[in-house]
Amino acid sequence: MKAKLLMMAVGGCLLASATIQAQTVSKAKGAAKPQAPQKSMIETLSADSIEALAYEGNAEACFAMGQIVMKQAQNQKNDELGFSLTQEKACKWYRTAANFGNAEAIKWCSDYYFQKSRGYDPNRDGMNVYGTGFEDYKIECLYYAARFGKNKQAMYEYAKVKEFHKDHISGKPREFFEMVKWYKAAADLGDWRSGYEYGKWMISEDPLNAEKYLLTAASKGNGDAAWILCQAYKTGKDLPQNLKIVPKYLKIAADKGVDDACYWLGMYYMQGYLVPRNYPLAVKYFKKVNGGQYFYRRAPMLYQLRKKGYK
Repeated sequence: MKAKLLMMAVGGCLLASATIQAQTVSKAKGAAKPQAPQKSMIETLSADSIEALAYEGNAEACFAMGQIVMKQAQNQKNDELGFSLTQEKACKWYRTAANFGNAEAIKWCSDYYFQKSRGYDPNRDGMNVYGTGFEDYKIECLYYAARFGKNKQAMYEYAKVKEFHKDHISGKPREFFEMVKWYKAAADLGDWRSGYEYGKWMISEDPLNAEKYLLTAASKGNGDAAWILCQAYKTGKDLPQNLKIVPKYLKIAADKGVDDACYWLGMYYMQGYLVPRNYPLAVKYFKKVNGGQYFYRRAPMLYQLRKKGYK
């Protein structure tokens, strides 16, 4: 009996001791201060060590070098030549880091070069950095913003630059495939002006792929894309003929103010071709024609409709 009581007493002491120890550990954990975030390896290195790593191709070090050199440029704002040279050195480090896939450098290049393409230097308080005769510099900045920054506006504008110089015989841009590459890249990022441009130029080269981009652009309300689709589906020249859906895309284009589409939808309603005859709607769409070759051709149609009592 005494042995049993003794074992119970020992057990109680052990339990109490375990409870006290657990409470002590719990309090110690609760009282522990949060640890400060650890510094990255780059932040612990000297400028010389960072530069050495950058020359070895370390993307983070390249970006850090860009920041270091750009700070040096900030201290040279009163020295125009010194500022420009130092800034360009910083830009090279940023571009190198972007080439290696550093996300911060990619964003920096996107913002910086896109602003510079508009004539402003973000590091010079909005100072104009180019004027007449510096178009090549603007184009280069657009290219960097498009390539490194995935900036869809820059991609669109850079493609427009490539579209401008056309072959005087074929009428096609001299750098056709470079142009459509950037239109496609911008469209893939959601710029449906570029989707229309890509589809417009590729409808004869790659009809099915062009159709995909034109359909998306039309669904976003691009009237020019809808007009191209309407013509392709009607004639069967570039896409399989499909007269049933011609009125759908013709109406999208006309409602967006495409003059050719307005005229032909008016004709369809007047003649009852592909759509039920509807004289009031014919008058409505003829009157929406604001210019182009059909502005004067609509006059006899409106005259005939007025004779029928539709004004």
